[in-house]
Amino acid sequence: KHLNLGTDYNFVSKKQHHHAGFEVHFIKSGSQSYEIDGKPITLNSGDYVIICPNVPHKVTAMQLLTEKFSLVFKSDILFSFILYPITY
Repeated sequence: KHLNLGTDYNFVSKKQHHHAGFEVHFIKSGSQSYEIDGKPITLNSGDYVIICPNVPHKVTAMQLLTEKFSLVFKSDILFSFILYPITY
């Protein structure tokens, strides 16, 4: 799988993990706290973070009723857009 898109509500994963691809989180409403490569970060409504491949991270806390969009993709999907751009 090259692309995975999801929406989370009140999800907390206290177990550190990593992905083979890039991971993007956008907070639509509420807030969520992470530990990314050992560093704490809190995202609020309108904030986003891009986590590079194989970087250890975990969700440490999430405000009640937070709405988050997540996107995980492998780098080769970027090259497909460059080689085969979408035209209208």
